[in-house]
Parts: sequence; structure tokens; C-alpha cells
Amino acid sequence: MFHFFIGNLSWDKEKFFEKIREIFDILWMQIPTFWNYTLFFIDENPITAGDLIFGVGFLIFGYMGIRYFIYEIDKRILSRLNIDIPHRYTIKIFLFYILIVILFLITLYFINVPLTVFTFIGGALALGIGFGAKNIMNNLLCGIVIVSEHPIRVGDLIEVDNLLGVVENVGFRATSIRSLDNTHILIPNSVILENSILNWTLSDKVIRSTLKLSVTYGSDPEKVKEVLLRIAHDHERILTYNKDQMPTVFFSDFGESGLFFELSYWIVVNRPLDMKLVASELRMEIKKAFKKEKIIFPFNQMDIHVKETVKIEKSEKFQNTF
Repeated sequence: MFHFFIGNLSWDKEKFFEKIREIFDILWMQIPTFWNYTLFFIDENPITAGDLIFGVGFLIFGYMGIRYFIYEIDKRILSRLNIDIPHRYTIKIFLFYILIVILFLITLYFINVPLTVFTFIGGALALGIGFGAKNIMNNLLCGIVIVSEHPIRVGDLIEVDNLLGVVENVGFRATSIRSLDNTHILIPNSVILENSILNWTLSDKVIRSTLKLSVTYGSDPEKVKEVLLRIAHDHERILTYNKDQMPTVFFSDFGESGLFFELSYWIVVNRPLDMKLVASELRMEIKKAFKKEKIIFPFNQMDIHVKETVKIEKSEKFQNTF
């Protein structure tokens, strides 16, 4: 019985594979018919299924080839030239889009799509801009302006709507910013050009920061200034080699509870957290130095002056309650 079962099983397998071969033969015979099947006409030129498949495949592999070509150009040529990172990025993005346009035109040529079709596409695009694509075109044009004029560049530390972050990518539609929390925010390019943007590192990465503090009225202002300047000069991140960028202490104001001072200093910012880290380290050193020098931070307080004494008499009803 066992041999009978094995024999039937082998016979079923042969029959199964024979059916599979028949199906593949039928499909293989239908491939030319499907490949030459006309899907639609463009300006009296037939577009077949084969043309469409070839065009899509050519675009996909062409796009991958362009990305690799740009990578090799940046690695082998641009990186060896004396070109800074923002200008290298501009060259790469313009070269990328030029090659994409060329790839698109070559694809249209291979699938027999005439260039006169762009007359129709241009009219449709104009209608689209009028009915809803206005913002897209606005962001696209603003992206070209940003990439060309460099109001912000890749690697810049900028502040938008109280959001501090580093520019990671400047596209033709939106700009990507990485915040201090390592989150990525996409900001439309039109927002960047139409609103006030604080670029901390547009010209260079050297920026000035200010630390505000207050001491009690009994403190010696000259002593406070001496301690603050000593702490600033001893900090390794604070610049002291340029006379125009030396740490400075300002006696800024008389407050209700104490004397207000401002410590102004210059640092090189390589990361978004550098300003907060330096300010935190300065506060800790100031706390230690003030404790040693017996300089006291003020507490919020208010003095009440009574002009005349008012005698308060307790009523009999009030006294009987106790």
C-alpha cells in the first residue's frame, strides 16, 4: 500500500508541473500581444503597454543612477575643491534637478511622446495654479531663492517661532530643521522668506550670549564685576583672544530686590546645545564663587511702611466667641 501511495504522489506531481508548463507557455505567447497593446494616443502617437512599462522602468533606474552619480561627483570632485558645504549643496541640488529634467525628456523621446504635449500640460498647470497649486508653486519659487541666495544654509543654527534648530536640508518645497530634542520639523519655504528668521550662524559660528543675574543691595558692584570677569576668562569655551570679543559685565539696573548685572561673552557654536551648556556651567561657577566671596543673591521681598497706628477694639460678641 505504501508503494502505491508513493506512485500516485509522483504521478500527481508530474501532472501538476505539466499544467504549470502549459500555463507559462500560454502566458509567454500572450506577452507580445500585451506588450504591443495600445493603451491611448497622444497627438496621434500610440502609447502601448510596453512603452509605459519601459518608461517607468527607465525613470526608476535613471533616478537611481542620477543619485549615485551626484554622490560620486560630491565625493570625488566637489570634496577636493575649495568649496564650502552650503555651496556644494547648491551645486548638487541644481545638478540633480537638471539631470532629472533631462532624464524625463529622454524618457518621453523613447516612448514616442511628442514635446507638443507640454502645451497641454502647461495649460493644465496654469489651471492648477489658479485653483489650488498656488501655495506649491510659491514654495517652489521660494526654495529656488533660498538655494540661490543662501539666507539660510545647511548646518545653520536658526530660530523660527521660538523654535531653535539646525538646518539639515533645503529643498525646493520645504526646509527640514532638526530641533534640540532631535525631532525634525518641515517648514514651508514661503514661511522662511515671508517671516523674520533669526540665523545665529549666517556669517560665522561665533555668537554673543548674555547671562543675567542680580545681587543684594549690600553687595559691592566692583567686586561682583571682578568675580564675573574672572569666571568668564577661566572658561575654556569663552573667547578671550580678540579685544572686540572680550567678556564684558554691565551694571544694568536697580531692581526692587537687588542690583541687576549682565555678563556678555562670545562663544563658538557647533551644536544647538552649546549656548545652554556654557550658560549652565557659568551659573554653577558663579554660585560657587559668590558663596566664597559672600555675595548674596536677593530674594523677592517687599517692605510695608505703616504711616499711622490704628487702634483695634474687640467687640463683646467677638470676645464671647473665644
